[in-house]
Amino acid sequence: MLTALFGLGVAVITVAVITFSMIVDWFVSRVSKIKDQPSRLAFTIKEELANGRCAIVQGIFEADSGTVLEARRVEGDRVDARVVAAHAGQTVTIWS
Repeated sequence: MLTALFGLGVAVITVAVITFSMIVDWFVSRVSKIKDQPSRLAFTIKEELANGRCAIVQGIFEADSGTVLEARRVEGDRVDARVVAAHAGQTVTIWS
């Protein structure tokens, strides 16, 4: 659903547990795309799937053009407590 929304090919990764460090490591490896670019936002979207699993779509959004520059989708049986806390009941989280 969300991959179609972005209109771009998104890698899908399947894991048992979606961890906070997995999300942070992905952003850290792309820091050159975000650093000193105030119009670029690091985001995650948490989605509960019909099969009981969950998914996190993670990416870099360019606010000036309204486009997603890069994204991936991680599906798992659950997310760890730090990911849950980062989303604080919200579907979308902006990371800084």
